[in-house]
Amino acid sequence: MLLHEAVFSCLSFILIETEMMTLNQLTLVLVFFCTASIAAAQNAVLVLAPFEVTDNRLPEKNPGLASTSIDAAGNPIQSGYSLAELLSRNTAFTIRQNSPGTLASPSFRGTAATHTAIIWNGFNLQSCMNGQLDLNLIPAFLFESFRVQAGANSSSWGSGAIGGAIFLDSELSGNHIGFQQQNGSWGTSRSAFKASFSARHFSLSVKAFRQSALNDYQFHNTALASGALQRQTNAVQKQQGLIADLRIPTGRKQYVLLSGWLQKGGRHIPPVLTIPVSVAKQDDEVQRFTASWNYTGGLFTIKAQSGYFTERINFQDSLSNINAHNFAKTFVQEATAGLRLSRAFQLQVGLNATDCAATTDGFGNKTVQQHRRAIFASWKSGLLDEKLQVLLSARQEWFHGKMVPFIPSFSASYFWKDKLKFRGQIAKVYRVPTLNDLYWIPGGNPDLKPESGISTEAGISWTRKYKNVEFTVDGGVFSNLINDWIQWTPGPSYWSPRNLQKVYSRGIEQSLEALVTRKNFQLKFRSSLQLVKSTAVEGSVPTVSTGKQLIYVPFAVWNQVLSLTNHGFSAEVNGTLSGSRYTSTDNSESLPAFYLLNFSLAKRLIYAQYTSTIFFQLNNLLQQEYQLTAGRPMPLLSWQAGISFEFNP
Repeated sequence: MLLHEAVFSCLSFILIETEMMTLNQLTLVLVFFCTASIAAAQNAVLVLAPFEVTDNRLPEKNPGLASTSIDAAGNPIQSGYSLAELLSRNTAFTIRQNSPGTLASPSFRGTAATHTAIIWNGFNLQSCMNGQLDLNLIPAFLFESFRVQAGANSSSWGSGAIGGAIFLDSELSGNHIGFQQQNGSWGTSRSAFKASFSARHFSLSVKAFRQSALNDYQFHNTALASGALQRQTNAVQKQQGLIADLRIPTGRKQYVLLSGWLQKGGRHIPPVLTIPVSVAKQDDEVQRFTASWNYTGGLFTIKAQSGYFTERINFQDSLSNINAHNFAKTFVQEATAGLRLSRAFQLQVGLNATDCAATTDGFGNKTVQQHRRAIFASWKSGLLDEKLQVLLSARQEWFHGKMVPFIPSFSASYFWKDKLKFRGQIAKVYRVPTLNDLYWIPGGNPDLKPESGISTEAGISWTRKYKNVEFTVDGGVFSNLINDWIQWTPGPSYWSPRNLQKVYSRGIEQSLEALVTRKNFQLKFRSSLQLVKSTAVEGSVPTVSTGKQLIYVPFAVWNQVLSLTNHGFSAEVNGTLSGSRYTSTDNSESLPAFYLLNFSLAKRLIYAQYTSTIFFQLNNLLQQEYQLTAGRPMPLLSWQAGISFEFNP
């Protein structure tokens, strides 16, 4: 098949898979593909080297913080997960969610959902309305890999990066076409398609997906004395979307990158155990567009970028007579300049302007706005033959014209005999109130102060390789002390947010990775453990229990993965132990601990330029009955099976 024929075949698939999207939304995709078709019609075609769509900010490579990378593109099973599932199965971080496919949010190191930044193309995607991003609305298929950087990132990414950051990484890698089909329990079905093309004057990548599930799984209703086996109701889910990246060289040392991400879905909200019927449902729709110009010279790097993001959430519940419409739009402009004084010394400065406007029923159907301005700088150096890496960074931000606390950060790492690595960081952190915190009716509090605090951590890692065996052990401790923690508390008539308390989260992290390789055989074991104590150390109202563990923060989470690959066959066993979670501030009520065990098996077949993979997976092999949120039962045993096909011309 000629390249231009492949382009139009891909376009046909996209149009079919996105039939619910508006004409304006599809216009961008049409422009992308028409450009690709015209360029592909030229006789001379040049396959460009792989290009990662990531950010070039210095603190992203923070020497004092540990980073975990998860490959989604190379594993068709993992690419079928949402980001919530991917993190739950590969890390020891806590992911909160009500039930499969519903609202899921991260809790890194005992912090809240509003304390983790989600970074795409150098932009923080946290909602200006509620300060978070639903991880179940991020399909792993749309990205090649994910990187998780736990620890303070406020000096780099601004408000809301107290607990850590999650990076969504894409790659433009020449001519490639792929397709996946997956089916499973509870009427689950997912179709996904991706294609990338490289010609003389551009590189283009497009991915699209469509998925649905009845989610009518069985569970034991523990709210009943009999514990009767019931089937979940009102849990149907549908979702579809696409993402496109277009890279255009504009000179020998510069290029323009255009990206678009369109997604739409609908979810019914199942009832809690004590309520027999629910008719609530929620529709979500996002449009995300970014454009950047990048220049890399001998000593200088310059990047100018803009982002425009819209978010629409419609919630309906006829039983409660609720029909709520929420819409927000955010416009971000940023410029960074870097100077490389030598191989070991780098300096970077930047400016950021973020403007957000939202209209919701909760604001009395009026539009409210938020304006933030920031200046940030970083200096990175390699000393002692680059064995000592030092990063100094700082950020000053203005919130509605008022200066928020100055945010400095110092981090460093030292390699000793190329086997031991010592690392550490001390940094200030902050978070400004969201629009919901400030203006929600009733309850919004326009007098809220920004959260601020100090984050520290230290760690050590050891790597040892002996013949075909390689070990890596990493361990660390961390501490976060946050003042003016914003918390919604009940009042005489309604809930309202207040700067109530000082929260102290501290803990231990440990990871172990062992890899055995020999010809076509590979055996890999990975273990990650996190112990967290997160408590309110000062309280001003009776609802806050000083010294008690924060609700829904388990003290211990332990994840283990054992995988085996041999001659195209691969098998994996994944287990996660999650400790009990308190559901009341005085710690008198809790959800019990549980252990989840999953198994997957895959076979890869390679024929010249074609590669196909057949895979099968069993989830919750031990039939654990568990809840992540009180009154929201999770599924018992389930299965998934699928096939993926890739063509590399």
